[in-house]
Amino acid sequence: MKFRYFLEQGEMQIEIREPIGFDDFKLQIERTDHHGISAAVSVSKIGFTDTAADIVQTAYDTDIDTEIIFRVQMQESDGGEWANIYVGKLDLGTYESLISGDDGCRVSCSVGEAGAKTIFNNRYETSVALDRMTSLDGDTLPEYENLKKDIVFPAKPLLFKDYSILTDDIAQDSMPQEGMEGQNDMAQELMYTVPIGSNSIIDEFGLFKADATPSYIVGHRDNTGDDNSLRMQLPGDIEVFQNTGENKYNDTENAVAKEITVNVDIKVTADWHHSLFPSGSLTSANPILEMGLEFSKIGVREDSSTYVSATIAWDYLASPTEQYPNGVDPSDKEFEIEFHGPVTLSANEKLGLFFYISIDVNNSIIYMQNLTVKMGSYINITLLDVIEPSTHKMAFVHETMSRLAEIISGLTVKSDWYGKWDSEVNPYSVYGGGSMKALINGWALRNGKLESGYQPPITLTFKDAFNALNAIDNIGWGFSEENGILFVRLERWQWFYKDDVILTINGANDKKRVIDQDKVLTRLKIGYDKFVDSEMLNSVDTFFTEMEFTEGLQTIDKLNEKISKFVADDYAIELTRRKSFSPDTSNWDYDDDVFVVVLYYDITSSSYLIETETKDRANLISSLVLNGKISPRRNAIRQAEEMFEVNSVKYNLQFSSGKGNTDAIFGFDAAAANERKHEDSANYETHKESDAVAKINPLLKPETLSFEYPITLDDYNAIMTNPYGKIVVDGEECYIKKVTANFIQGTADFELIPVASQTS
Repeated sequence: MKFRYFLEQGEMQIEIREPIGFDDFKLQIERTDHHGISAAVSVSKIGFTDTAADIVQTAYDTDIDTEIIFRVQMQESDGGEWANIYVGKLDLGTYESLISGDDGCRVSCSVGEAGAKTIFNNRYETSVALDRMTSLDGDTLPEYENLKKDIVFPAKPLLFKDYSILTDDIAQDSMPQEGMEGQNDMAQELMYTVPIGSNSIIDEFGLFKADATPSYIVGHRDNTGDDNSLRMQLPGDIEVFQNTGENKYNDTENAVAKEITVNVDIKVTADWHHSLFPSGSLTSANPILEMGLEFSKIGVREDSSTYVSATIAWDYLASPTEQYPNGVDPSDKEFEIEFHGPVTLSANEKLGLFFYISIDVNNSIIYMQNLTVKMGSYINITLLDVIEPSTHKMAFVHETMSRLAEIISGLTVKSDWYGKWDSEVNPYSVYGGGSMKALINGWALRNGKLESGYQPPITLTFKDAFNALNAIDNIGWGFSEENGILFVRLERWQWFYKDDVILTINGANDKKRVIDQDKVLTRLKIGYDKFVDSEMLNSVDTFFTEMEFTEGLQTIDKLNEKISKFVADDYAIELTRRKSFSPDTSNWDYDDDVFVVVLYYDITSSSYLIETETKDRANLISSLVLNGKISPRRNAIRQAEEMFEVNSVKYNLQFSSGKGNTDAIFGFDAAAANERKHEDSANYETHKESDAVAKINPLLKPETLSFEYPITLDDYNAIMTNPYGKIVVDGEECYIKKVTANFIQGTADFELIPVASQTS
């Protein structure tokens, strides 16, 4: 067995002496935490002398990025062919100069696998703009229409709420107004607003306006007029709720007044005390008392000081014809009134709530009254608001991930999971299970721009994008050379564990087996990092939050945390989308966030639409849900494939905690889904988000089997050709965790992952 060594720079290739320390030179390939095999690396530094040292030193002094290739060839027998056993690039970032070396060594550095693999790894965490049309190395990139696909966003109903409650008793006293004494044909009347607007929650979207100032109205009914209308003099603001008539989400110049229907829930408890004093002798008619609570729609007249009332609800609180004898007659009454129902308001109409008293007499009287509205009286007004659909440009996940890889390394992404037949890079023959996801940032979703008119694009690192998708789909990535072309493979994690047997080892000595506790995953934290909370909107429906499941093992406790940085919450999507109707340059909480949305391909219209579901929604407010196929529990189903790699009698992951509506029931209409090309659902079964996740057969054992064993060049090449295949050791199937080869000694250190038994 003979070796020879070369340094190559541009057109230059020179054979050099055996580098210092090459006796200990080892090549190592390793499976990363994301399941793929990374680039081969050298374990230790090697040193150079003579001309080789001059070349390395000059390159370092000139440009640390200078590419110098280190090539090693081996001849297994005299007269045999020379074969490359290693081609790597000198890592001048590890350069070390030795002023004097006993062995003649002048400079040393590490060596890494040459080419795009190393470049990709070095730039894995480099943030780039998705609209960039050149790579970091200056190469022109192709334009992908699937990075700017027009997608129609449906209108998701949002629940807005205005709630006011009286936290203390409020008493109001009254004496007759001057000139308001009863006359033969006049009814004397007092009207009070019910002061429960003093502790209001007003939503930020301008749809509700609650009265924050308790006030009352003094007025009278003119029985001599033709219209017999109720005329109210308004000393203060009396509305409980107002439809402002503005659609805030349309351009203000083209705003259209909007009729709305609100659901109203009112409960008022009050005490009323009154005394009547006749100013003279009463004739044939005694005073007649009417009292009640009136809930009215109030429209503005041309004279802004007066209103017209259209009674919605009127309840008498006393007999409508209760007579009183001559003389002083104090009386106390306690009452409670409720109203529940829908009310439709035109533009600028308001709702008012009044306590109404009418005393009909034929002689003048003097009277005193006291009204006390009791603590706990409340008004609750809700509105299920819908804004028209809108169209926005989105980027499909497959093209997005490939573009990120192209920018940093020149490599493209190939994926059976995210690819589809019309992918513009490395298309797949069918629709991959994850191919119907698309991305958009907050700027694009709300049509927001900077003062300059520029709209910031999606900006991501490949690492961040992968981690966000991995938390949803349980994927892996690794390098794959296919038909002489190197790709970045982005697939479900099982793809990286092939059934092909690439090497058989018999009689391995000194085998060592240890449990890998980092792989015994007993708890799962799943979901999304950002979602709408109740401070921004009444979003009690949302279940695109964080949830935790546990297997309940007592011996080992290891958390598997898969929280996506992408935003999937359909409330956050809808709130941001609505801002597109009135774009501005002010900040918005979701501007720099990346939203992920699940689509489907509609065969009839030959277009991509957003996947929505309305079935089995009885316990949710909104009638429309987006992204149900990537809800936290469905993501947990995919993550659970890795959760059961240990001997245990516990057969599922039990829900332990969560945020938002973890009791949400959600199901898919399988019949409708069969009529269109759609995202993998993980499970069509209708269930609660907090239901347990069932156990499945494991693929791997959480163990490491390690040993040393002789290796040939053919063995090493077989491993490098298909590093995702199986190695069978004394009849036991395993996968590569790490292989460290020393060709000088002709041995390799194997660290392998045993295959699980595959029994239930």
